[in-house]
Amino acid sequence: MNKSARQFTRKRAIGHSKKLFLQVLEYVAFCYNCLKQDNAEKQVCYSESYHKNHTSFAFEDWLKVRFIEDYLQLLRNQFHPSIKGIRFYSETEKTYKDENNVQRRDKIDIFITNLGLQSYWGSVEPEGIYFSIECKRLKNRSKNAKYLTDIQKFTEREYEFRFPFEGMIGFVEKSSISIDDIIDDINKRLRESSSIITTQELTTFEVKNFQYCRLSRHKKSSSPNTPIEVYHLFFNYAQIITP
Repeated sequence: MNKSARQFTRKRAIGHSKKLFLQVLEYVAFCYNCLKQDNAEKQVCYSESYHKNHTSFAFEDWLKVRFIEDYLQLLRNQFHPSIKGIRFYSETEKTYKDENNVQRRDKIDIFITNLGLQSYWGSVEPEGIYFSIECKRLKNRSKNAKYLTDIQKFTEREYEFRFPFEGMIGFVEKSSISIDDIIDDINKRLRESSSIITTQELTTFEVKNFQYCRLSRHKKSSSPNTPIEVYHLFFNYAQIITP
């Protein structure tokens, strides 16, 4: 197969994979809307005191695990048929190479596998085909800086195989914090960053029945001609998290 044919085949595979990834994002937003509805009807909430006394998780990890186990794993049959066979896991580890070509562990917050994409990526082992979503708590401006660390991670790390698009969830915990202000602050930090090459700041991206999805575009630091897209979902947990 010549170079142009390989490029066409890869472009086609990425196109099919991205279409499924966007359906997964829509499903994640659907699950968040179900959580909001449950909270409105049943006062489902995540209590910080309950977490402290009854779990061994960090609170951020507990929010993530509850969302995966209570919603992402359970509601697949209520959504598009393309989602039914997909599996959602937390705290899955893969490896990457750092700037010194040293292999390191990479903990993925939401690991999404069983995608049914093997026919497009025949040269890649099935367990190597997965989507990833990173999660961060956002309860004050200092947390926005930590949010950028995941974007930087996407641009710096080299993987044996990874899609050129990633997902992030921001759990916004305080009603006094506007999601729009958080997005503006993240964009300001991206403009000022010397370590992240940004070609498009967080810009509105339409996801069905969900207001706060944003898309940003960046370049790999080791390969500036390689673009990467990051899809950001901001979840308002201000009324869901209680003391």
